[in-house]
Amino acid sequence: MEQGRSAPIVVHTPTIPEGGRAISVQGRAVGVAHDAQDVILLVRRHGVELEREDLDRSPLVEWRGGDSAAWKLSDASP
Repeated sequence: MEQGRSAPIVVHTPTIPEGGRAISVQGRAVGVAHDAQDVILLVRRHGVELEREDLDRSPLVEWRGGDSAAWKLSDASP
């Protein structure tokens, strides 16, 4: 990945107290995920085939404000 460029899929910092993270594909908001399966379903609707194990290791996915275990605002890293 070039410096200053985001991965094509961004899982944004949790911002909803009850849980959820905004998902972007190529800079376009595509929905809110409440767990890893939601991320997979949202990105598949936009032509990206990922499996659960790909989410944590693929260079296509950038996790902001926490890893794949952080879904609530209280789980987010600073």
